[in-house]
Amino acid sequence: IFDEPLDPAPPSFEVMPVDKSAIKTQLGIHPDLFHNPESFIRKHDLPIRTLKQTRGRSVNGSTKILTLDVLTYKGIKVRLTKSAGTCLTRATIHFNPGVCLYGHNGRVLSLTEFLEALALLVTHLNPLLKDPDDWVDLIPGLRKGGRAYWSYLEVFSHWLDLDGSLLAGFRHARHPSITTPTRHWPTSIQMGGARSILQFSIYQKAHEMVIRNKLPPSELPTFKDVLRLE
Repeated sequence: IFDEPLDPAPPSFEVMPVDKSAIKTQLGIHPDLFHNPESFIRKHDLPIRTLKQTRGRSVNGSTKILTLDVLTYKGIKVRLTKSAGTCLTRATIHFNPGVCLYGHNGRVLSLTEFLEALALLVTHLNPLLKDPDDWVDLIPGLRKGGRAYWSYLEVFSHWLDLDGSLLAGFRHARHPSITTPTRHWPTSIQMGGARSILQFSIYQKAHEMVIRNKLPPSELPTFKDVLRLE
């Protein structure tokens, strides 16, 4: 048995090219938050930027819905749905680690930075919980059989495409899990629909930034060779 080769070491990750993400989980939320959200936020001095209260219905009856922009800048947004007669509250957490740390998502994070952003997420959401020890159900994978899971994860990469040949080559790309037709535009490609389990976006980043008023048109020639893959 000692002559058999050892299993290779597990892969290590030095960078975490994660942009937008969403976590779905179930949490025991402090009842005072739903009873009087404004008072709860003031009492605990929480950095909540916006608060929206709505009502809905589910198979269990009526629901109370709270949507919170958790930071004074963007990066964490939580939608809490409390059904009548249930102990746990359904939560969808929209989380952008780059924005949490730096106020923007214009860089690839190291693993250490990604973990720091997760620590910020826990720090800011823990006051909402009835039992502080339930913080383990905020982050997917922290415990076996935990309630939290990643429902959306955007992984990206940037490449130099000096002559446009890389973008042109992707126009012929296919994936067996994507059955919807690929959509083409002069500066971008979309594989998979908004509800697809897997989706690819390949586009010239500078053009997208100009359209969204994040880059002056005069600077387009400087960055036009950057191709983004998501």
